[in-house]
Amino acid sequence: MNSKEAMKSSSCSPPGKVQPSPLTPQKPKTSTLAIVALVFSLLFFIPFFPLIGAILGIVALVRVSSRLHLSGKGLAIAAIPVGFFVFVVFQATMAAIAIPAFTRYLRKAKSVEATEGLGKIRLGAKSFTQVEHVDKTKALLTAGFPVGDTGWTPSERCCASGTPTCTSAATSWNTPLWRALKFQISGPHYYQFRYTGTASSFVAEARGDLDCDGVFSSYTIRGTRNADGSVWITGPVIRNELE
Repeated sequence: MNSKEAMKSSSCSPPGKVQPSPLTPQKPKTSTLAIVALVFSLLFFIPFFPLIGAILGIVALVRVSSRLHLSGKGLAIAAIPVGFFVFVVFQATMAAIAIPAFTRYLRKAKSVEATEGLGKIRLGAKSFTQVEHVDKTKALLTAGFPVGDTGWTPSERCCASGTPTCTSAATSWNTPLWRALKFQISGPHYYQFRYTGTASSFVAEARGDLDCDGVFSSYTIRGTRNADGSVWITGPVIRNELE
């Protein structure tokens, strides 16, 4: 075909028709779920958010892998191990803080037994001085506190069985001194008690080993009766409170 025929052919093309241009490929949209998953996995200061982020990362990975128009596979993959790691570290940290605090709380609650027990002995010793007493021969006793030494009651330390709990028989408290003080414990308990007294003074103690490590906590009160009949009782003095 010569140039004239070419021009003629060109002039015969339908007017106004434009040849289509090739389509430009669109960039895949980043998955919003993958972004959210990664953000959640990094929020270590909010409980359970890292774990939620890891789970969302798994869901986002499945969606991105099955849909060609979505990107963000790397974000989803990153969210999974980061979320699980941060969650585990957070839980371990919280456990390291919470477990000792909870243990301390439990021991503190058990130590009330010692202070309440000594409080009852205090009242018993004081009330004893306010009443006249006689011995077996009906002879009038010297006014004052109950005289004698109970020894540790029960006699066997609480951890002897492997747990910090004492189980004392009723007969352990059925002695003249404990009856005079109107003191006894029924059922399992955590502390041993002891009273040592003369007519003019006494010492009452409680001891326990709540973690059974061989180190005792001790609670002590002391009482004095003056010549005029007035009574002073001090304490408790506490050593190794939560042992």
